[in-house]
Amino acid sequence: MPRSRDVSIEEGSEFLSILSDDIMVKILVMLSSSPSSTRGLSRVLGVGESSISRRLKSLERLGIVEGRWVSSGGVNVKLYYTKAKEITIRIGSQGIIVSLGGDRYPLYDPYYSLPVNRLFVGRKPQLEFLRKGKGVTFIVGIAGIGKTSLAAEYARVFDGPVLWNIVSESTTFFQLIRRISLLLAALGDKRILESLNQGYEDPDHLIGLLIDSLSKVRCLIIIDDYHNSHDNRINDLVSRLSKLKIESRVIVISRKKPEFYIDRENILIVQEMSQDEARELVTSLGIDPAEFERAYSILGGIPQLLILYSEAVKKGLSIPTILEDISDYIAKEILGKMPYEERLVLELLSIVRRPSPYQMLKKLGIKGSKLREAVTSLERSMLIERIGSQYYVNEMIARVVEERLEDPEELHRIAAEFYSSSEREEDLVEAIYHHIMGGYPVGAAKLMAKIIEPLAQARISVKPFEKIMRAALDGHGESNPHLRGWACLAMGIVKKLEGLFGEALEYLDRSEGIGSSIGDQRLEVYSKIEGSIVLRQMGRYEEALKKLEEALSIARDIRDRYAVERILYNIAVVSFFTGDLDSSETYFRDILARLSRSGDRFREALTLGWLGMIYRIKLKAKESLEVLDRSSKIFLDLGAVHSLAIAYREIASTQFIAGRLVDALNYLERAVAVIDQNSYPHLVIGIKLDMSVYKVLMGEPEVSRKILGDAEELMRLKGIEDPEYRAILALCRALNEYSGGRDFYKHALTALKPLEKCGIYRRIFIMSLIGMIMANTRSHREEGQHILNTLKEMLKDTGVRGEDIEEFLDTIARMIKIARSSGKAVIEK
Repeated sequence: MPRSRDVSIEEGSEFLSILSDDIMVKILVMLSSSPSSTRGLSRVLGVGESSISRRLKSLERLGIVEGRWVSSGGVNVKLYYTKAKEITIRIGSQGIIVSLGGDRYPLYDPYYSLPVNRLFVGRKPQLEFLRKGKGVTFIVGIAGIGKTSLAAEYARVFDGPVLWNIVSESTTFFQLIRRISLLLAALGDKRILESLNQGYEDPDHLIGLLIDSLSKVRCLIIIDDYHNSHDNRINDLVSRLSKLKIESRVIVISRKKPEFYIDRENILIVQEMSQDEARELVTSLGIDPAEFERAYSILGGIPQLLILYSEAVKKGLSIPTILEDISDYIAKEILGKMPYEERLVLELLSIVRRPSPYQMLKKLGIKGSKLREAVTSLERSMLIERIGSQYYVNEMIARVVEERLEDPEELHRIAAEFYSSSEREEDLVEAIYHHIMGGYPVGAAKLMAKIIEPLAQARISVKPFEKIMRAALDGHGESNPHLRGWACLAMGIVKKLEGLFGEALEYLDRSEGIGSSIGDQRLEVYSKIEGSIVLRQMGRYEEALKKLEEALSIARDIRDRYAVERILYNIAVVSFFTGDLDSSETYFRDILARLSRSGDRFREALTLGWLGMIYRIKLKAKESLEVLDRSSKIFLDLGAVHSLAIAYREIASTQFIAGRLVDALNYLERAVAVIDQNSYPHLVIGIKLDMSVYKVLMGEPEVSRKILGDAEELMRLKGIEDPEYRAILALCRALNEYSGGRDFYKHALTALKPLEKCGIYRRIFIMSLIGMIMANTRSHREEGQHILNTLKEMLKDTGVRGEDIEEFLDTIARMIKIARSSGKAVIEK
């Protein structure tokens, strides 16, 4: 039986107010499917954490949800649960009664409602094609041809739940798969959602579960604007689904045909409407059929253009006899005679890069009733469209409008002001974009300081941001040194993440010099910090320390406590790389408790990662795996995929130390699966090099050589030069030659040459393997033994016990034996 309770009028009114709050409703719908944290809700709904937290507190107070602290991988996380799947509010003579309970509840897409087709005519063959289709169907066509309207009409009559997804440039595979998982959880299959919540981030695993689920349930998933996707894993998902027969339907809307092969019965090319369909459309819009022939001869059967033409005629505007340029026609006959308020709304929506809420339109300063009338009129004229609570303009219309803006600077200022008020990093990036496009570099420079840290932590998508920074440098770099300095700092970070260390240093040297010349000491300090990180990654440890000491002096002078803390942190990191483990371990242990109390979970996870690496070098595999596991779970919860991939790579390295190569490879496969190769090629190369080493040690030299070739080709294509990677690459070649009974010595020497530029773990990694294969070869036995003895002394200096060192070297010897047994010839020179 449902559980009911009477509430006061005031409390009941608060219950009712929930229904008018779109975000409240979305929270309740999500929690009906699965418990979630504040951060998890924020990430999926795209709303600031403080806004989510405030609403959750209200829902808790009203008894609708409850929060429980749970432990996940040694980390305490507060999850929120609904107290019932269904909430019923009844208003009667006895007052307000709220029922929490019930076994069934309706499905509702909390992100995007279906687009509303105010007018849909014809297209019967295309609808029949969709009805007969199975599995995945692509709908392809130019902008304005009616792809979305066709899909929406099919969705309207579909015999099952529908989930509509819009893909933007920044949409990731995990955002898309989580949205789909919520729908499937509501349908009773919670496997994908539970896998995500438990930390499974392997796309192959998740796609496998999705295929199995969609083979059993009946639903419709629409992926709109697929052509915007920059995440190869989304393309892989669609490609794999398109090759299978599944019970559910997946409709993919795109302006381009897929790059992969797809059967004819799975692709619908949307052409212009037939003359009869176009006539029906124009007639339905109230236009005299006698005028149709002229319109059709000029515009053809493109629905969007026919609608615009019809709206112009209905408003009594002139009909052009010759329409050589439809853009000029739209500008003259639509924009030129449009009421002022409508044009303002249309112009603002044309300059923003994603669907926008009504709250942004309020920034135009149009009085409430007039603004609502303008929006309604534009919707009725089909010049703007609404999905859920977000408004957007057809790209063709937006392009025409943007070319003819009356006051672009003011519009960009309004957009920048709206996005600047947000807590989300993605919105701050949009604000910077609009400041730059609006010719207000000062505003962009002020916001740049706020996004430097999330950019450095790879929490901001690199490629779209790089375009903005290039626009800043090209358009305003010379006129505004503050913007030029911060943009150079940002570009230096982007290049660092891509692994282009030479370019990164050039940008960072420029930003440091600009900061010094204009007296912007914060810019100078942060440029030095980032410069030190690049130098450290290049193995130039003394230069890195010098840069940090210079930054520390300035940071203390300007009393920037946060910068001082970051500098001390990075000094501890350099100490780790140079082998001073005790001082770095002491620092990381001391700061860990403070970070846990402060709630800085990202740096807490980062610190756990460094401690895990220290324990690994001390050959404490169990302790290393424990803290690295905690670190990876925090990164997973934060959605920090770049850091998560690094954590998985470090876990793999500890598994190698412990002699568990199968587990090590599993973690490397998880790492390469979660990271985007185009955005972070340097990290992907490092992961592939490790995979190549492990494969040859497992007796799979052919697979090892293939992976090695992929890594080397990626290094060449991206222009990446890293002394540590060169050493590992030579190590891979030496191991492969050794396993095949060939002469490996030249490659072994090449691997040993850049050791001084490698971090302490990579020195151990390379010396142990090269030393062991040399010691196992008669002609190089003495040299190999010398390398191993040097390694033993290095490990003893870090505090490792003698018996642990011998056990580790025995593990390496067993690996080498397996690698050698895969070869046929034996060298005895």
